[in-house]
Amino acid sequence: MELKSSFRRRPKTRLTRRTLFQYALQFEFLENRFVMDADDQISEALKLGAISTAANSVSASVSPGTDVNMVAFSVTAGQVVDFDIDTPNNGPGGLGTYVRLFNPQGVQLAVNNDGMAPGENTLGFDSFLRYTFETGGTYYLGTSNYNNIQYSAITGDGDTAGGLYTIGSYILTIKALPVDSNDSIAEATSIGAVTAMPQTVDASLVTDIDVNMVSFAVIAGQIADFDIDTPNNGPGGLGAFIRLFNSQGT
Repeated sequence: MELKSSFRRRPKTRLTRRTLFQYALQFEFLENRFVMDADDQISEALKLGAISTAANSVSASVSPGTDVNMVAFSVTAGQVVDFDIDTPNNGPGGLGTYVRLFNPQGVQLAVNNDGMAPGENTLGFDSFLRYTFETGGTYYLGTSNYNNIQYSAITGDGDTAGGLYTIGSYILTIKALPVDSNDSIAEATSIGAVTAMPQTVDASLVTDIDVNMVSFAVIAGQIADFDIDTPNNGPGGLGAFIRLFNSQGT
């Protein structure tokens, strides 16, 4: 509410020592003032374009507590994409984020409140979401605080206010994972027949979901060793895991 005052004087009169100035003080109620959220729905989303393996970062903030920031992006069928929120505090005193993923019709596909991105070792207030898109096209991600999670992606209505850790700044990073070209039997790298002569393959896991498949031939009754060696063999390096399959994938 704002107060507006006005002064109404009587017609001018000749001033004397006994002249009395009179006025009327009026109060008027002005219309309520609302902070408009200009990017809280699909039609207002910030367009980021096509998502690739190059990280795309957006700096933003949630303020006031009902604020929602919507971004639009395009993906291809089968693409795996990470959505990572980082805040200065990632805990008390900072913003507790919540992300919601929507299709073009505003249907919610996935959500995350608190999550750890690959390479992070602290679970706090920041959000992390990984999603595999079966169908290519344009999709939308909304970022809000952890209390404001029922808003409509189409109209922006339904905001929830109140609570601790509901305002603050953040960085949203969106990045697609590289296509894994040798993670199945059909794509396996052939190393031929296994013999008493050791065969060595140098490789690496470039994402946390990377798989490297090799194929080989043996004879009945043959005993084979499979040995993984990493530079560190401990903290700071790769913790490897191997699985042996037959030709049917069992």
